Amino acid sequence: MRFGINTLFLIPGKVGGTEIFLRNLIEQLSKHSQEFKEEYYLFTNVENDKLFINLPKNFKKFKCPIKASNRLMRIIWEQLFLPFLCLYYKIALLHSPGYTCPLFAPCKKLTTIFDLNYHFHSEDFTKIQLAVYKFLIPLVAKKTSYILVHSKRTRKELVEVLGIDKNKIFVIYGGFHQRFLDRFPKNKIDDILKEFEVKKPFILSTAVSYPHKNAAALILAYYQLLKRNPKLKHILVFLGFPGRDQRELEKIISKGKIKKRVLFTGWIDHNKVPAFYQAADIFVFPSLYEGFGLPPLEAMASGVPLIASKASCIPEIVGNGGILVDAQNPENISREMERVLNDKRLQAIMIKKGRQRAANFSWDKCVRQTRNLYIQLIKKTNSSPERIKEELG
Repeated sequence: MRFGINTLFLIPGKVGGTEIFLRNLIEQLSKHSQEFKEEYYLFTNVENDKLFINLPKNFKKFKCPIKASNRLMRIIWEQLFLPFLCLYYKIALLHSPGYTCPLFAPCKKLTTIFDLNYHFHSEDFTKIQLAVYKFLIPLVAKKTSYILVHSKRTRKELVEVLGIDKNKIFVIYGGFHQRFLDRFPKNKIDDILKEFEVKKPFILSTAVSYPHKNAAALILAYYQLLKRNPKLKHILVFLGFPGRDQRELEKIISKGKIKKRVLFTGWIDHNKVPAFYQAADIFVFPSLYEGFGLPPLEAMASGVPLIASKASCIPEIVGNGGILVDAQNPENISREMERVLNDKRLQAIMIKKGRQRAANFSWDKCVRQTRNLYIQLIKKTNSSPERIKEELG
């Protein structure tokens, strides 16, 4: 069996959760190469080819002479040239883990559609981006053989918004990296915090600067918390790149006169991120829309009390591992932050429940199910979708 993995969409450090899913997929498939003996062909681009090195013998690479940052060329290559590569290398199934795939290809096609953010939160996109997504994603969803999503909520949206047959949509949950379970020594945590000028105690959040991430509501909630508790020592720390909403956030901070109490770290190396989770007193995730939601899962695994939005698929992932709030109500967020910060017993209960909930997710489980899906989709062509779902394991 020979499977293709389409990485043409990937610009390292620029595509968020899709990169995390892809890199863990390839890492875990490589890790189990002695067990998984089928062949994997990676179709890479100029920007990401060097990410995938020291691969086992059953992995092959083809470096396509294009950059994903040149979106027009990437789409042209994906639509016109990638199908011929699939034919030449006799690919049985092509997995495209970044929303788009060749509309026509000489093999079965599995496409990961993480979410329909363009539909529910068009304010996150430029007019050109929005036009492209509105045209391309519905078309891909209809033309691809099968669709992989990472939450039941996303499957429901694909059915209701795009009219996709639910029988060709498969749900496989993501996981979290082992580094979120490993405890950092105190001196290492202190060194990392010092590097980014972060002082304890602090409240932590992430993915800050896009409208649907709803950081504005958290900043307003934090401002209300300070008004009720003027002696509060906790600062508010955001991890992640600045984005489209950054100027609006800065205006809110300036108006509230809390500039010295809100810190944006910018990009942080993945290996250093767990130090922030382990040092934080609470983690707040106010997002209004997600296709899966990695940060709440990472927080629960790290052993930090979690307050998360009850919007979108977030309750599906968090379960009873955190406190769910109305993220469009800053007062609700603020009151829950205050309650958790002032109750050590509650913190201990939340940490325990969070870790128990996180134990249901892992990249190993995610990738084993994904690999099993590849095999089921090409070997058991007569099996019903329901039977295939039962056999994913």
